[in-house]
Amino acid sequence: MGRRRIGQARIGTDEGEEMALPDLDLQEAVERLEEALRMLVKLHYFADLPLNHLSELIDVPEGTLKSRLHRARKQLAGWLEGSEERGMGYGLR
Repeated sequence: MGRRRIGQARIGTDEGEEMALPDLDLQEAVERLEEALRMLVKLHYFADLPLNHLSELIDVPEGTLKSRLHRARKQLAGWLEGSEERGMGYGLR
């Protein structure tokens, strides 16, 4: 069975707004992140663990986790915007 495609996924921004992500395999995009960012995105967004729990779990200040999540969202948005503008698939390879 192939991967399930996700249409119009949403990720929250630091300002509490949501940004729409274009139709793509979100899991594939997340897998492109460096390991530390990938783990954080999966635990916070997919497993729905709050930042204060993650902070205690991995012994990293909450502010640092927020910065890392911001960097991860920025990378994902850049990849997604780039693939949409070029019209060449996902632009993630």
